[in-house]
Amino acid sequence: MTEGLIMQPEDVLYKYWGHTQFRSIQKDIITQVIQGQDTLAILPTGAGKSVCFQVPTLLKKGMCIVVTPLIALMKDQVEQLKNKQIKALSLHSGMDHYEIKQTLNNALYGDYKFLYISPERVQTELFQDYLEDLTINLIAIDEAHCISQWGYDFRPAYLALITLRELLPKTPIIAVTATATPHVQKDITTKLALRNPKLFVGKFEKPNLALSILKCESKQHDIINLIKQLSGSGLVYCRTRKDTEKVADLLKMHAFNSAYYHAGLTQDDRSSVQKSWMDNEKAIIVCTNAFGMGIDKADVRWVIHYSPPDCLENYYQEVGRAGRDGQPCRGILLFDEADEETLNEIVSIKYPSIQKIQEIYLAMSNYLNIPVGVGEGLYYDFDFSAFTRIFKKDPRVTISVLKILEQEGHIQFHENSFRRSQILIKASRDEIIDLQHKNEKLAELITVLSRMYEGIYDYKTSISEEQIAIVYKQSVDTVLQLLQLLHNNNLISYHPHEDKPQILFLLNRAPSRYISFNLRNYEMRKQQYAYRVLQLKNYLYSQVACRSSILVNYFTNQRTVACGICDNCIDKNRDKSLNKQIFNQIQTALMDFLEEAPLPIEDIFTKLDAYSKNDIIETARFLIKEQRLQADQNNVLQIRHP
Repeated sequence: MTEGLIMQPEDVLYKYWGHTQFRSIQKDIITQVIQGQDTLAILPTGAGKSVCFQVPTLLKKGMCIVVTPLIALMKDQVEQLKNKQIKALSLHSGMDHYEIKQTLNNALYGDYKFLYISPERVQTELFQDYLEDLTINLIAIDEAHCISQWGYDFRPAYLALITLRELLPKTPIIAVTATATPHVQKDITTKLALRNPKLFVGKFEKPNLALSILKCESKQHDIINLIKQLSGSGLVYCRTRKDTEKVADLLKMHAFNSAYYHAGLTQDDRSSVQKSWMDNEKAIIVCTNAFGMGIDKADVRWVIHYSPPDCLENYYQEVGRAGRDGQPCRGILLFDEADEETLNEIVSIKYPSIQKIQEIYLAMSNYLNIPVGVGEGLYYDFDFSAFTRIFKKDPRVTISVLKILEQEGHIQFHENSFRRSQILIKASRDEIIDLQHKNEKLAELITVLSRMYEGIYDYKTSISEEQIAIVYKQSVDTVLQLLQLLHNNNLISYHPHEDKPQILFLLNRAPSRYISFNLRNYEMRKQQYAYRVLQLKNYLYSQVACRSSILVNYFTNQRTVACGICDNCIDKNRDKSLNKQIFNQIQTALMDFLEEAPLPIEDIFTKLDAYSKNDIIETARFLIKEQRLQADQNNVLQIRHP
């Protein structure tokens, strides 16, 4: 099975990850890949998808090409491998020509094991030229659901990945994703031209995760009461950036150790927040779905959704970040009347009319001052907030239109450009000699730049002001001032680091009424999306079916036993002689009181004198049985934390 290998898979796992055995079906997947067979692995969040292609790669000569759509995820994966002393590289849209060429040369001559690449880079002539000379032992397609138009996160660039099969016909492919319905699984197999792939579907049940839905009158009041009952590290997912900041401020007002995270923060701020959470300096992160991809924190005790996501795929991936250590954890979804209204209109927001798409395309082109017939291959800074304000466009519809224009191949929208500072030396030899007489300090800086960065006279080259300051033996502020001075004197072209949203036009601007559009595919995607929203509503409004079973059935078409710990399962076990509304009222009041301090049952009778003693006792007994409360021999009740 794994004969002829220098090491066995378990040896590699122990050497680099410190584990002695694989999780669930990881070993079966790895064996399939080692044997050179195409593989499709659907493994839920936290099941260790990366190990399934990393271990086989480390067992064989050559390197693995890993295609992944998110630059942040790519950087995180490469950093994790480097920390394990495994050589890894990345290629993405934020790199200039020289950096790309340098990275590919490293891949060719540097004994690297992994090359992470964005899907757009696969189609470039430079990458394909180098590909002929690279020794590739495996192609890994991460987030493989992105290749399906009928999936929840379709990315057109993924459709071009069949090029890898054509250029490397003998190299096995492993496609991995956390969520893919049977329809999407079939689409992945077809679009990647997988040859008789073995399908592996991990267990979607999370027996330690207690799921519940809370219909709210006041979310702000309810989330504070909830978090008072919870302990350990947690995440609060919000639909919008504005909500993350609002909820984080609310939590801080109540002395919770929290921070917020969304794609509008600078890269440094995002890294800082992520690190503070991983290091347990911050217990709670309030975030959009921009947070969490590739982050492996095992001890997350709870995930709260402040509003419903727009599909079960996103929900399952986000709530699945709780309890990766196998210990008890909770996933709580809040929704109110405003959320119901949003869900009722969300299909028309995500898939607006063709006329609306044309209007926003026209407004965007005018905002960026792009004439008809111009723009192809050019990047434009795009202040999303300013655009929607000036042109009076609904931000929700606008972001949907930008994604639609991406899917139709007109633009690429980068919420964060991840572009480092760039320099091109424009000064001639004579100008540099002249500068040595006039300003020796500036001439010395140009010399430092030319020594540090090969190709800086030929291409715009990414630089680090911090590294330059070390070599130049000056402060960073001094380096910044001198670089700007050189730029102002037209001796260099200097573009400082910017972390702004950008739009790349893939095609020249067309008259809005003539923009190319596959209306049939658009309508089919809209129908698929409407179906996913309907399934989400069914999950939200279900008051009987086990919530875990609903999710498992959605993703696998398989029936499963009830979890016994979700709100619907608990409600089935509740003594039906006790009115549900009264039970909920007593339960909420009990938890509020006991959060302050343990109380004897007699004191609770006094505090809850509006309810019968029997109802209070039955509620307390039930909560003890469900291990949410505990009582000592003197009938003193207290909250039992996970």
